[in-house]
Amino acid sequence: MKLNRGSKIGLATLAMIVAVVTTIAAVPGIFSSVDSTSGYTVNGTVGPSGNALCSDGTFYDTACPLVVQQLHKQIFTTTGTFTIPAGITSSTVFQWTIVGAGGAGGGGASGVSGSGGGAGAAAKVASSGYTAGNTIIVTVGAGGTGAAGTGGSNGTNSSIASGTQTISTVTGGAGAGGVGGNSPNANYGGAGGTPSGGDADSVSGGDGSTGTSNSTSAGVSGGASIFGGGGRGFYGGTVGNGSNGLAFGSGGGGGSSNSSTAGGNGAPGVVIVQWIQ
Repeated sequence: MKLNRGSKIGLATLAMIVAVVTTIAAVPGIFSSVDSTSGYTVNGTVGPSGNALCSDGTFYDTACPLVVQQLHKQIFTTTGTFTIPAGITSSTVFQWTIVGAGGAGGGGASGVSGSGGGAGAAAKVASSGYTAGNTIIVTVGAGGTGAAGTGGSNGTNSSIASGTQTISTVTGGAGAGGVGGNSPNANYGGAGGTPSGGDADSVSGGDGSTGTSNSTSAGVSGGASIFGGGGRGFYGGTVGNGSNGLAFGSGGGGGSSNSSTAGGNGAPGVVIVQWIQ
């Protein structure tokens, strides 16, 4: 019904408006809680004096205050401690992403390029039941290091584990280093890491690309993590080292075959936690 300026409202119409407004004011909150004062179990049931149970379950009112929740995120690029924030409840869900570090690319040798380093795995887990003020130990893996003419070193694992808060350990496995051009197994790239203890949506890291045997062979790329590709290999027409892994957890690129070149370093891991509060 639209009312223009100067319109007159009859008693019947006014009574109808009052009835509608009263009905709206009496609509209860849809919550399953117990009011300790009245003992009522409230689940769509009108509370005392026709009011609604407000969202924190502690009081009734005709108009409950708006509760605004925000997405919070903390990113760990170095090893540290996560302190569970104040204001959370045991039902607050924390979504963790734990990515292991990438392996370094293999160094090239005369006639054989180095292979790419493997990428770190991404372990994902959603958990609850935390207590505010407790702590969780966060370990962030370091990327492998490339060396001239030989294989790159492995990355190291990232993980979360119990501090004062008891949890199951979850690990993002690290990528393996790429094989160097001086190895009889020079065609094999570093293996991607494997997740442990995470949910079903956890993923393994990508394998590094295989090296090639040719006097002007280019170095090859490192494995990709969930955040992106690994470092590029250096083209074999000139002497050059592989590039470092770019995205968190990615593998380093392999060195070219022209000489004793070095593989690129693997990228470090990362641990990310998100929650709504």
